[in-house]
Amino acid sequence: MHVLRFIFFTFTLLVNRIETVNFNPQLRYEECLATVDCSWFKSDLDVINLLPFNWSPGYSRYTLDSEDHVITLSIVREKTIPLITYCLGNLNSLYVNGSSIDCLPREIGLLSNLDYISLHSNENLTHVTDEIEKLSAVRRIHISNSKRLMHLPADINKLINLRELFVTSCSLEDVPSSVGNLQNLESLDFSSNRLVGLPNNLGSLNSVRSLKLSFNPIISSLQEIAAFGNLRSLYLVGCGLKEIPLAITNMAMLEIIDIGANEVSSVHNNIRKMTNLRWLYMGGNRFTSIPSELALLENLTILYMDGNNLNDINTVGSLKQIRYLYFYRNQITSVPSNIGNLNKTLENLFLNNNKLTNLPNELAQMSQLKTLNINDNEFSSTSLTLIKNMFANNNWTTVSY
Repeated sequence: MHVLRFIFFTFTLLVNRIETVNFNPQLRYEECLATVDCSWFKSDLDVINLLPFNWSPGYSRYTLDSEDHVITLSIVREKTIPLITYCLGNLNSLYVNGSSIDCLPREIGLLSNLDYISLHSNENLTHVTDEIEKLSAVRRIHISNSKRLMHLPADINKLINLRELFVTSCSLEDVPSSVGNLQNLESLDFSSNRLVGLPNNLGSLNSVRSLKLSFNPIISSLQEIAAFGNLRSLYLVGCGLKEIPLAITNMAMLEIIDIGANEVSSVHNNIRKMTNLRWLYMGGNRFTSIPSELALLENLTILYMDGNNLNDINTVGSLKQIRYLYFYRNQITSVPSNIGNLNKTLENLFLNNNKLTNLPNELAQMSQLKTLNINDNEFSSTSLTLIKNMFANNNWTTVSY
């Protein structure tokens, strides 16, 4: 049936364009320097009917608009992609997952209406053509799990409407400095690559609100982060950091920071400048106590310090606006009575997997406390009985023993 369909459409094309004799759409597969003549096709469905894809459920698929234009194409687990694919000029979204392509060819520039490109698990992908600069309408590019991809096109700045650039779980060794000219960029994600830092001449990226650089294990300097003047969220998980870079503490607009799974043990006093910070994740580091400097963060409401070496949380009472505290998997032996200072704010407290032997009475009197987890500690049966009696008249806190 597939062969008959191919013969029928090839014959139809030849009838309409008999003067052209060297067209062989079925055999002209992905070649980075090849060309294709799209004038053969009268409609998008002409292209679709010639594509040798597996359209079975779970494989490749497409969607049409009311005028039979192909607006979404998902190419799944296809070894090759014929160049005629790029004759689908009405495409808004292109997904290529699990293919054997080694490049995104220059014909990608024919897809002038493309808004979204997603390339996932294309293990042979080594580069993206410079012709991508012609996709002036594209707003989102997501590339992931392509371990041979080491560089991005130098002229990526010509994607003037780009809002999201996500290149994750690849092997990027650098970020083109031209990224600094993407004035509409809102979100950058370069997690799980081989970056050692950011370009020196990024310029100004005031439109970026979210930056993710997690799991680039040899990040050495982040002075260039000053280019992100209006950044709201920053993720630096597993980057081998020994301290929070001073340049970050100067970013007054930041609201969310995740520096989990590093080797940080202290906080610079300069953190007081981060007046908008409300969510701070410092799990999996080397803290032994709650840094007193955190009391200077007047809007901090969520603090994660799980998986550290905490044995001293005596300054917890100074976190006056805190609502959520996560202290599980530490070495905490006692909770200070000054936790009662958080009576009007604290809603969730996780103290599981520590070395607690008792709790202060103040915990049972905290009017906003909804969740208390004290599982896997070192309470004796007598201590547990006392704690349960302590909460006997408390019907607003759920306690996990």
